[in-house]
Amino acid sequence: MSFIYLIRHGQACASQEDYDQLSDLGKEQAQLLHHHLQNKKIDAVYVGPRKRHLQTYLEAQHDDWPMAIQANWLDEFPAFDLIDLCGTQIAQRAPELAIAIDEIQNQTGIVHPQTAKVLQKATQLWINGEIHSDELESFEAYEARLKIARGMLTQKREHSVLCFSSAGWIASFSGLLQLCDPAQSIRSAWALYNSSITTFKNDDNGPFLAAFNWIEHIPTHKRTFI
Repeated sequence: MSFIYLIRHGQACASQEDYDQLSDLGKEQAQLLHHHLQNKKIDAVYVGPRKRHLQTYLEAQHDDWPMAIQANWLDEFPAFDLIDLCGTQIAQRAPELAIAIDEIQNQTGIVHPQTAKVLQKATQLWINGEIHSDELESFEAYEARLKIARGMLTQKREHSVLCFSSAGWIASFSGLLQLCDPAQSIRSAWALYNSSITTFKNDDNGPFLAAFNWIEHIPTHKRTFI
């Protein structure tokens, strides 16, 4: 039996223009991951393409791990691109969110109080194929990435594989392995803590969920969702 460990990146810099980097607390969370993972036997390490994925890996890594492989199939679903590229389409289908969408599109350096609500609606429309843009990754393309990951990560191994990614991807991939509805699966992303670990055990019958959003290595006062 082997293990698949899916790790969400540490806290990102939501209050700055460039979200895609770890905050000081995010680096500390990743260092706590380092201590937690020190006795794990690792056969392979995959790191998503974002800076926050790489920075989390660099803080958490151990010298005896194999060389990390950058994997574009670990990239987050196009969450904020949905609002940036399809804001008008979303507002047409959810006019009660039109003002919030306009404010989100024009703000920098602060998280809008309705961001989560807008993103949840946008994601639902995207999965259903009701919004689209030539510049936007389609849900079908995103799902194809998840299936590539399934083929890579469920291969038989002696010990374990580590993946550093984002909340939406981890939620979607977990749902794919459990044959869950994609829209329901991705909703669980909002519950995933920074630097949390979701674990699947993989045996001759395939992968099964062993732990979702495990966070005991992070003290309560240092747990975040950003």
